[in-house]
Amino acid sequence: MAIAGSRPEGGIRIEIERAGDAAAPWTYQGQAVTPGAQFPLRVVLSDRGDVHVELPSGAPPMLRTRVRLLVRSLWRRARDEGVAPARRLMRWRADD
Repeated sequence: MAIAGSRPEGGIRIEIERAGDAAAPWTYQGQAVTPGAQFPLRVVLSDRGDVHVELPSGAPPMLRTRVRLLVRSLWRRARDEGVAPARRLMRWRADD
């Protein structure tokens, strides 16, 4: 599997970033990239860990769940450390 490139050979790469929002809700914008397509996305994360994911209508159904779970883990880590969630998230996940 290639490490660098514009699209992953498999799975999903998620890249989101938020502005300098110091307090919740935190709004992230970015993209989810699959081997065949690229989908813009917007994520809103509450201080209680609620995650709302906005994707275009043509996005694969599992994409929303994948993004939500990754952002939820970002929130959990921040909560456990007593800090605001990271400003940027870049993750790759293999197909199930």
